[in-house]
Amino acid sequence: KFDQVLQTPALPKHKTVILAIDPGFVDPTVIQVFASDEHGVWRLYCRYRLTRIDFNEQQKIIDWIATTYNAARIVIDIGAGGNGSSIMHNLMYGDEYKGKGYDQRFEGIQFKENVISGYNDEGEELTQDSKGYAANELAKLIQEKRIILSEIDHEGLSQLERVAKQRSTNGRDRYFVINGKGAGADEDDHIFASFICFVLGIRNAVSNPSLKRLAKTQGKYT
Repeated sequence: KFDQVLQTPALPKHKTVILAIDPGFVDPTVIQVFASDEHGVWRLYCRYRLTRIDFNEQQKIIDWIATTYNAARIVIDIGAGGNGSSIMHNLMYGDEYKGKGYDQRFEGIQFKENVISGYNDEGEELTQDSKGYAANELAKLIQEKRIILSEIDHEGLSQLERVAKQRSTNGRDRYFVINGKGAGADEDDHIFASFICFVLGIRNAVSNPSLKRLAKTQGKYT
């Protein structure tokens, strides 16, 4: 049984817990547990990697982890291929999970979706694809030490260190993990994808996109 194999290490004193999930079946499901301290600094405390686990069993595992850590938010990739939308729907509305408030705690993420990244001087919205936006924000959060990474997390650090940006012909930036040979994209980019989910999950706290800039002043009054 999974609860006899998987461990749930105790967290130090913390304020908020977020689960970030990049789901899959043949491609593994990666579940990362982030917690913030009283100063609003986030740390990644543990990571689960599930390979070829039935989706019904995955739901039970996610529920078990979320319950153990009293996760305030669960952010999951619902793009095509990972079955994330079904996992989220079943946990939110399944009879087995009634009363757990998952309808208020889940957030579905699609990497190709456009998000508001800011406003110009006229107050007009500036948009960017969610993966590109989150990759830029992730770099800022790490540089500003608002996310603390573990020095012994060699697998996670390796993926983040190999993230590259490529400008496409339509002017869009594409972010991907370079493979171990240094040429082409690595198919195993699920840790990076989980970080992207996490950043999009805390997006309002990071950038407050709902706060619009004032438009340019029209006319003068003395």
